[in-house]
Amino acid sequence: MPVPEDAALEKLKAQVPENRKCFDCADLPTTWASVNNGVFLCIKCAGIHRSFGVDISFVRSTTLDTWRPAQIESMKMGGNRRAAEWFDEQGLRQLPTAEARWRAAGRYRSLLKQEVSQNLGLADEDDVGGGHGGQSTTRLANDPKYRNAVSIGSSDFGYDSKKRTDESTCCSCVLL
Repeated sequence: MPVPEDAALEKLKAQVPENRKCFDCADLPTTWASVNNGVFLCIKCAGIHRSFGVDISFVRSTTLDTWRPAQIESMKMGGNRRAAEWFDEQGLRQLPTAEARWRAAGRYRSLLKQEVSQNLGLADEDDVGGGHGGQSTTRLANDPKYRNAVSIGSSDFGYDSKKRTDESTCCSCVLL
């Protein structure tokens, strides 16, 4: 269930000065976030993160998108300060590109996801993640309210998946 995220995310930025600057480039303002990495980003770096794929960085707007409680918790438990400390401990800041750094940060994402799941008492860590509203495709398929749903791939609309650039065009479900 969505929460009034604007206030929660703004509070996180007000309480932790590092969250006001983009994690990757230190620009202002941070109106975007990588949910599964728990960091705040500027619009430029958010666009770059979208190209990594949702497994590496699930990007949301802090002002335009609806957030789930587990996603807000990921930002609370993560944040730019904690990620920076972890990156420094692991020596990831030395890697040449943001993509290289975030691909190497898989252990950090797993740790954050596990901590959020435990903190919220979630049985399924998929509730913390990104795509499909934070639920795994299997869980959606087994949900009774979707029993008559038909999955329509983007190729059904003449979309070439080989040219796909972000997660927003992967598929849609139509309820009959």
